[in-house]
Amino acid sequence: MSLPERTATGGAVADVAREQPCAACHTRPGTPCTDRGDHLARYCDAHKNGTLTRRQLAAVITGLDVIAKWVIVPAVPPSGAVYLHRGCGGRVYLNPGRGGVCACCRATRIPSGDCNLVVSSS
Repeated sequence: MSLPERTATGGAVADVAREQPCAACHTRPGTPCTDRGDHLARYCDAHKNGTLTRRQLAAVITGLDVIAKWVIVPAVPPSGAVYLHRGCGGRVYLNPGRGGVCACCRATRIPSGDCNLVVSSS
């Protein structure tokens, strides 16, 4: 029996990851692992449980230097938001007033309307 997939959108990605305890540090559900963010283990577990999609997990992993369960995923992305290009699913780095650049297909001048917001700083 497969569970129906429940997906997170907007700023809810970290909240969905926090629905279960952290396998890396055993922090209780609903509580961040550190003041800097949460362990990647939480996001991986949320994906394994079907509450985060593969694309959402990929957006979380993009930009990490090391992929390991004990790595901290920053609470607020450096750009303030993470967007996925609707064309290829790659992460888009937005430049205010100039559109964005896709890390996957290298498309430039992508308007935010052509992206899916994955994580918001708000």
